[in-house]
Amino acid sequence: MEPVSPISPIMLLRDLSRDRSNWTDVRHYPDTVTLRRMIRLADFAAQNPTRWQVIRLKHECPGMTQTEIARVLRISQSAVSEYLKPVDLARPDDYPEDDEL
Repeated sequence: MEPVSPISPIMLLRDLSRDRSNWTDVRHYPDTVTLRRMIRLADFAAQNPTRWQVIRLKHECPGMTQTEIARVLRISQSAVSEYLKPVDLARPDDYPEDDEL
């Protein structure tokens, strides 16, 4: 099995916003890996709502600086910096072994 490259919350949000799958036709449902990562992102977000606000704001307003985000959310810039550190949401079990296909 090939190594899985890390996926951060911001990378996943960017991928999801580009995804063109839909729920109206089974042929266009998102793939299983995407769904697993969406659930993992939801779990990650639920662990710390403030961290999620930082990640979401950075995704929705990529031009905002960490200082601006801190001011808007009334938290320290160091907290923003900590929350924006990459966190790997990928897991090896996202991909089935060849013999499982």
